Amino acid sequence: MRSGIQSILAATVLTLSGVSAEGQIGEEPTGLTYEECQELNRKKPSRHRQHTERRGRSLEHALENLGFTGFCIDDEQEPAVAEAAKRGLHAIHSALPFRGSAFPLSLRPRFEELLAQSGATSAGRIDTGTPSGAYQVYGSLPSPPSRPGVSLGPVTIDVPYVGDSISLYKGAVGAQANCLQCHSSVIAGKLHAGAMNTQLDQANLMIALRGLVAASPLLLEENYRQSQMGSPTAAIEREVFETYLNRALTVWIPAFSECRSKGDNCGPFAVWRTLARYEGTGIEAIPATTTAELDGLFDDLPLPTVDSNPWWLFKYKKSIYRFDDRSPDFSKHFATTFNQPGPDSNANHDEQVVIMDDVLSYIRQLPSPEYDRRINWRRVARGSDLFHGEEPIAAGGYLTCAECHGSYVSKRKRYEVDYDPATPIIDVATDTAYSDFLRTTGAAIADPISEHLIDYFDGDESYLMRVPERSGYQSPPLDGAWASPPYLHNGSVPTLYALLKSDARPRYWQRSIHPDAYDHQKVGLRFRSLTTREVENLREAASLAHPFSEEGQRYRRVYDTTEFGKGNGGHTFGDGMNRRERDAVIEFIKSLYDRRE
Repeated sequence: MRSGIQSILAATVLTLSGVSAEGQIGEEPTGLTYEECQELNRKKPSRHRQHTERRGRSLEHALENLGFTGFCIDDEQEPAVAEAAKRGLHAIHSALPFRGSAFPLSLRPRFEELLAQSGATSAGRIDTGTPSGAYQVYGSLPSPPSRPGVSLGPVTIDVPYVGDSISLYKGAVGAQANCLQCHSSVIAGKLHAGAMNTQLDQANLMIALRGLVAASPLLLEENYRQSQMGSPTAAIEREVFETYLNRALTVWIPAFSECRSKGDNCGPFAVWRTLARYEGTGIEAIPATTTAELDGLFDDLPLPTVDSNPWWLFKYKKSIYRFDDRSPDFSKHFATTFNQPGPDSNANHDEQVVIMDDVLSYIRQLPSPEYDRRINWRRVARGSDLFHGEEPIAAGGYLTCAECHGSYVSKRKRYEVDYDPATPIIDVATDTAYSDFLRTTGAAIADPISEHLIDYFDGDESYLMRVPERSGYQSPPLDGAWASPPYLHNGSVPTLYALLKSDARPRYWQRSIHPDAYDHQKVGLRFRSLTTREVENLREAASLAHPFSEEGQRYRRVYDTTEFGKGNGGHTFGDGMNRRERDAVIEFIKSLYDRRE
């Protein structure tokens, strides 16, 4: 079985014998202009595309012909902004924020032997060594055509998946996941940088990580053999691999085990578990064999899923998360919470802050994706009046959408967004499980860790971690909302139509796996509503099959709103509208994206 990281090992046809300890690694400059990059990433036309999903054919063809948005840096921006954004995208592609933790490629041959011996390709399992198999099981997404190859000494190779990276750390070449594994998504036949991955399956990644951990004694034995044979990089390769294993055992596996279906995001709890395991000397991690004092906070604690806000909204906000964390210095905050705790974490922290400055520069300039179908502008005009409370609804009264989500004025080049960065935490009767976690367990971790980090970093209060004082979430702006389904903070509502008509929200729904599956009328994920009996039948079939089988994956695509933290209630403000009013507001929201000449 292969995770996103393991898939890159299988797909890489690289002989590492020619790479020395002094070999350099980096992405080759593409030499592309912004227009050339955009053209390269444009969705390829296909006369078969409209038929592929309906007939259940050619998932591979759809993946091969995706379009890509957000991966080209506009050179018409301020030069300093454009250059910082390019460095930030390079840092993400190279997994620089996660250095010092990786799977050494020198161990790949031995790992492939162990995979073969374990019968990982036996009948009944989806082959995750193929792009379509990795997509179905893990949610692995293709790299954009504009992504430059990675140079390893005399060899340059391509990285097949956008969420995977190959990096060099003190001469050790390794494979590592990057930010885009979670923060890029296929919506309506295009892969959008910065959107939450709707096909991600962190529970299946956990299963693959467990397999890697089980194989680790033999892999470390192979590392020792290489060391005895005089490999100049064996010592550092062991160091980065042991850091990787420590992270897997204490953070990823326990956090991802709480994900119950495809699309669930348990990433925030990996961050909280990381914070809970910082020891007294700074941001070095407590060894996996040692129990941390704060580990007990997670004992028998169910964890809810939570979707991240799209990256292109970051430029409008003064807080980081849905819970209104107004850290004074975002770069220092992320450099700490997303670092891979290891032997050099403290020494590298200043450079880590510089790297995160560039990453956030890329995120801040990221435009929201354009809705590329026909838009009814007359309907948009009415929807705008309703949204902004300038026209009453037929049932009486006015909508107050703009009070929480901001107002929007059409300009020549783009929509101008007026969103108050000080928008407070609001309780609109949505599921409170994530908010409750932050105010209890999160606070119990944040208080001692904040004091420790502020003291360690010479009184710098940038490391103060804030959690909400009241139940609720911060309402986001809606720029590009058409490209960020499912909706609400936990992803429980598949379409904007259902968000604005609460009695249309399905109790059980099953997302489509196809990259082109998008409902342009109701705006959001194409899905199938299920009955209780259908869910039970899918669960029973999955229980008798391998997790990576077709039966397993059909059940993994079910979203059950009766489960803990996955409720779809609340936010009933659209219920008073009639059909035409609701359609107009939806059409208006579709029109909200960065416009460029």
